Amino acid sequence: MRGLVLHRQGDKLELAEMPKKVTLMFLSERLGLSETAISSVLNNSPLAKTFSARTRKRIFKAAEEYKYKPDYFARYLNQRRSYLIGVLSPDLAESYDAGVLEGIEEYLLQSDYRYFLASHQWSNTRIERTMQMFPERGVDGIINTPPVSAVDLPMAKIGKPDTSHQGVSIIIDNHEGIRSALEHLTSLGHRKIAFFKGHKDSADTEDRWDAFVAAAQRFSIKVDPKLVVQLERLGTQQNSAIEEGARGAEQLFSRHREFTALIAFNDISAIGAINRFRDHGWRIPQDLSVVDFDDAIAARVVISRVHHRATTPATDGRNCCPRSHQRDHSRGEGSAIGSDPTVGRPQLHCNRPRHPPQEPNRPCPDPSIRRETY
Repeated sequence: MRGLVLHRQGDKLELAEMPKKVTLMFLSERLGLSETAISSVLNNSPLAKTFSARTRKRIFKAAEEYKYKPDYFARYLNQRRSYLIGVLSPDLAESYDAGVLEGIEEYLLQSDYRYFLASHQWSNTRIERTMQMFPERGVDGIINTPPVSAVDLPMAKIGKPDTSHQGVSIIIDNHEGIRSALEHLTSLGHRKIAFFKGHKDSADTEDRWDAFVAAAQRFSIKVDPKLVVQLERLGTQQNSAIEEGARGAEQLFSRHREFTALIAFNDISAIGAINRFRDHGWRIPQDLSVVDFDDAIAARVVISRVHHRATTPATDGRNCCPRSHQRDHSRGEGSAIGSDPTVGRPQLHCNRPRHPPQEPNRPCPDPSIRRETY
């Protein structure tokens, strides 16, 4: 049996049965305030500031006392807003994307918004279907990484500048990151430096490669094509990304070129390479200095890494949230706000003592040494 509550009927107070579902109308009758007033306070809208602190406290107290839960469907019909953000990520298991999602969730939990998460695992078909599905499900905006095709919704893109000016972009200053990495390595005496080039479908691959070529010229480092390895995507699981790095190390072994340092495209490929180097008896960093991008937790214990100054993957996620659902109404219905990209400034962090290159350099090991499966 449901409880009884005092109900106002004109000038009289009467006992009435507690409704099955507490609505704004019920709270309005209980408090003697309009439904609009109660809704604006509970949703923390700009109108809420026009009410006294005492009135706002009464509203929140009544909502808690009667266990009021908003009707999001009615709210959507009334406000044309779902308070739902669509998030499209390449790989939910990959360390960088997982960090971005952490930041998105941390930010949205402090607001009325929630997110609808999907992964495309680098499938163009899944990307197209998801980008069609998000508007059908009524999302107010979209966050995607890396940038994909545009839709008529506010959008925050991570990984590449938005040339359409229809959304906000979060990008990494790859040139500054590579420059600081090469400056660090050359200061230790390294001249023979290998490089893991990113996947062909990654937003940062070409920009990071151009940055490496430019920085190598600046520091008078010869770019040896046989010390450049193109990462090939093996799958969508994190152990696949580790194996990519291990295979990259094997390619370097097979080319029989001396090198004393490696700049890896990301943390996970660096971890795979380091595992393989250690299988062959190399010491890190005594025999080989390794630098990479991103800020995976696992990498913090094994790698000297390049990551964003005050812009870790989680920070990238937080930064893209505020404007992922904002529209520029001065440009017409449905226009998303455009702006200059937010640029993450990289900073070099060293996790191990700094070692100059060993003389003489280690001989390339025999490629027939046993390989492990990751």
